[in-house]
Amino acid sequence: MGSAKRQIEITEFFSKEQERLRKYIRSRLTDMSEMDIEDLLQDLFLNLFNKADISLHIENLAAYIYRSIQNRIIDYLRKKNKALSLDEIIAPGEGSVSALGDMIADPRADVEKRLIQQELYDTIFAAINKLESKQKAVWIATEIENYSFRELSLLWEEPIGTLLARKHRALKNLQVALKDYK
Repeated sequence: MGSAKRQIEITEFFSKEQERLRKYIRSRLTDMSEMDIEDLLQDLFLNLFNKADISLHIENLAAYIYRSIQNRIIDYLRKKNKALSLDEIIAPGEGSVSALGDMIADPRADVEKRLIQQELYDTIFAAINKLESKQKAVWIATEIENYSFRELSLLWEEPIGTLLARKHRALKNLQVALKDYK
């Protein structure tokens, strides 16, 4: 039988028997995905189709193909160290599976975001440092140190109204200094 005739025979066999071959592989390898089964069949078909000189010596095409599939299944089982999916990689030192994107995407690695954040912090600290000393003291005591106005009034011996007015002026000055960051 000629090479071209044999290639036509191989093509017809695969088109007719493709589903049966898939079921044969699935019956022996239940953990193999449909895509891997398809890859195995395509690889087998391509190798057989490209080796026309070998296919000339095949007497029983069906037996040869099923034996080739059986050999590929044995190879698959021997190579049990399958490639890891990039979506599921076990993190070193942990027992849980996490997505690769979670491991690679480090929020600290976003340089642009860090620069913007650092610029904002610098602007805030500069605006606080520009406040009048009494306004700055009231703002820091109430916002950072969590003192109440009553506690500050007793501690500094100042009227609560005076402290409220200083805080109000401090907030207005900070709002003006930070108007670009709203």
